[in-house]
Order: sequence, then structure tokens, then C-alpha cells
Amino acid sequence: TRADWEIVSFAVAPGDVVLFHPKVLHGGAPTHPGTRRRTLTLRFFGEDAVYDPREGGAGPRVRGFHERMKAGDPFRDPACPSPRGLRYSSDGNRRESRSRGEGIP
Repeated sequence: TRADWEIVSFAVAPGDVVLFHPKVLHGGAPTHPGTRRRTLTLRFFGEDAVYDPREGGAGPRVRGFHERMKAGDPFRDPACPSPRGLRYSSDGNRRESRSRGEGIP
């Protein structure tokens, strides 16, 4: 029951940003007819992260990603840009650095 959990809540307004760890159980009020909620999910991984396949469709929903990856492969894919401007080939190896100011492909 709800009484079994410490539930923390706070007021937010349109345009507010809420950040939390992915393992935090979270929820929001229902959307009403004619309204919508927009969500942007950003996930950051260290350079030592590796692919660990999970049942139930966990992980990026990028066409062909799970078919290209094997357990233990470096968690790198051309579809996942690096915030440091590093690019990776389809085999997970570092290809090149982009120059400062160049856009993410």
C-alpha cells in the first residue's frame, strides 16, 4: 500500500525540468483529453560500460542496435553520440574526435 512507502512529491509547472536516477520509482498525474506530456530521456555511460542484454526490451530502441551488440561489447554505437565529441565505429572502437563546435551527426 502507499502507506508502506516514503512518497516524496513536489509541485512542478509547465517548462520545469525534473532529473532523477533511472532506478527511482516515479510517476506523474494523468494527462487529460486534449493534453500531452513530453519526455526527453538522456542516459550517460562511462567509457568502460559494456553491453549486457536484458529480457523485455530494455535498452535503446534504435533499429538494429541489439542485433549489432553482443554481451560484453563496449557500449558504443554510431547511433549513440558521445558528449565529448568522440565518434565510434559499428564495432565500438573509437574512430576520431570532432573539432569543437561541429554538430552531432
